[in-house]
Amino acid sequence: MANKQAFHTTGKFWAIEHFPKGIARSGHFTKEQAQLLEDYGKSYKALYGGELKPRCDEEKEFVSVFMGKKEASSIHERAWKRFLEVSNQRQRLHISMGAQPSSSVDFSSYDDDSNLSD
Repeated sequence: MANKQAFHTTGKFWAIEHFPKGIARSGHFTKEQAQLLEDYGKSYKALYGGELKPRCDEEKEFVSVFMGKKEASSIHERAWKRFLEVSNQRQRLHISMGAQPSSSVDFSSYDDDSNLSD
């Protein structure tokens, strides 16, 4: 049975920096995952980042998943794992699409008009 105090937080988690139209509208999550992320995402993020210490066994298990000690099994663990996969994938895409290609070819000596006749 789930602990009612587990992942308690105030306010919604929107992750606008990763999902400008919202988590639920992104198309990357099931309805259940989106609801869990919006309701508990602030706690997930704080536990994952070490800003919050686990307060119960369920939160301790959550932390151990992301320390690589066990596989994700609870709905909370699977939802946060999916969030990390999708947000990291989107970040890599933005980074790869944002870089401008550099040209190593020097065209300064190329005479564009040399083959034109008057």
